[in-house]
Amino acid sequence: MAKVQIKSEKLTPFGGIFSIMEQFDALLAQTIDSTLGLRCTMFGYQYSEILRSLMCVYLCGGSCIEDVTTHLMKHLSLHPTLRTCSADTILRAIEELTCKNITYKSASGNSYDFNTADKMNCLLIKALLATGQLKSGQEYDFDFDHQFIETEKYDAKPTYKKFLGYSPGVAVINDMIVGIENRDGNTNVRFNQKETLERIFKRLEASEIYISRARMDCGSCSEEIVDMVEAHCRHFYIRANRCSSFYDSMFALTGWKTVEINGIEFEVKYFPKKIFFGVKGVYGICLEKKVFLFSTCFVNYRLSPSTAERSCSSAFCKTARGVPTFSRMCPLPSGPNISPSLSASLALSTKRSMSASCSR
Repeated sequence: MAKVQIKSEKLTPFGGIFSIMEQFDALLAQTIDSTLGLRCTMFGYQYSEILRSLMCVYLCGGSCIEDVTTHLMKHLSLHPTLRTCSADTILRAIEELTCKNITYKSASGNSYDFNTADKMNCLLIKALLATGQLKSGQEYDFDFDHQFIETEKYDAKPTYKKFLGYSPGVAVINDMIVGIENRDGNTNVRFNQKETLERIFKRLEASEIYISRARMDCGSCSEEIVDMVEAHCRHFYIRANRCSSFYDSMFALTGWKTVEINGIEFEVKYFPKKIFFGVKGVYGICLEKKVFLFSTCFVNYRLSPSTAERSCSSAFCKTARGVPTFSRMCPLPSGPNISPSLSASLALSTKRSMSASCSR
């Protein structure tokens, strides 16, 4: 005789999302509402509930916000305690959270719109701290670049990639976005980048998140940006702009010293900072695989020379990513307790690669 089981009629193919909703509520609800503020005091939805509903759209395979009302509401509303709001409420809340553009005018008289989204960027960092993905008081590696997003929105501008869109500046730590500021697609990458980076660094430092190494491409190679980055991190790696005059300057340098790191021979050389910006200071240079690769690794002065070399090699391999960069070399202390071999940071170079590249 067949056994008959009586089951609840409340069946849903999206039941697996309920545990995620509960975890979201436990970890992030208080952080979201304390950062963005209470949206209502008696009736209505708080921002934490709205963002949770928006999250469910993407995790349940939705393609647009309207899917939460059209397809998901009857399933998500089966949760006994957590509420799901409609698409209209989500869209209204997104509009409430927007901030006005800031218009900057360049020296040539062109105007460019920036959107700093300060409150949402603060929430981004606090959410990463609340979930334990970042920890206060620790140092991290920091990457910054501009991403081009193709779109046909009314305010999209033509980019150098030959399409309409935006070019937001994006800061990343361990593949997690910690800051993003939108900009017009036709904005030069260096234009007001110093201010963008400074805002991102200050938000991180306000949460006691510090930067050990910062990595950027040649779009950040300008004196004001380099000086600002230098003030907020221990080391930085920024790709230098290549040009014929720079090649000539490199060939004019003498006194290269050959070292072997990771089984590869490099040549070490310090050179004056004025090669870049016409000011005092010292930089390190590395040339490899037909491109200039500038990298400086600060060495612990109390390490032995062999340990220092391994430390430099490890940082070089992890940081360079095969991208041409250059970095600072700060004035180093001197004294009887500091080994002369450690009284300067190491800069790696293969001058022969440069010669081979130029000869071609």
